[in-house]
Amino acid sequence: WLPKSVPGAYTVLDPLAVDMDGPAELAWLREPHLWVTPELATAVRKPTPAQMRVIEQMPPEIVSQIRAGHSKVWLSPNICQVCFLDKQPYERYPTPISRHCFDALEFKQDLMAMDRATIRTVKNRILKLRM
Repeated sequence: WLPKSVPGAYTVLDPLAVDMDGPAELAWLREPHLWVTPELATAVRKPTPAQMRVIEQMPPEIVSQIRAGHSKVWLSPNICQVCFLDKQPYERYPTPISRHCFDALEFKQDLMAMDRATIRTVKNRILKLRM
């Protein structure tokens, strides 16, 4: 957690638990904040022995803010960086990564509809031949 040090591991935070404050137009003025859940607050204030080992590895500035009772913790640029998949600098929010799966699902649904139409056509011709 020291500046200019190479990290040995990364922690990926839930995007729904992180809030970006600041103007959308000026990316360098936006600051990430982590919403503290009651479970996290309890784990930091009254940790079990297993949780104590993890809390000792957390950045002290985050732990001190949680112990002070803050419901929203400021994430320092030294320990946190926001990254997006498909986002232009002028956009406030990126395109969700799940967007591509909807195209594939829609294509699969179209193929299933074509299969049903083909089956109905073949079924009608077989019935006509038997009559």
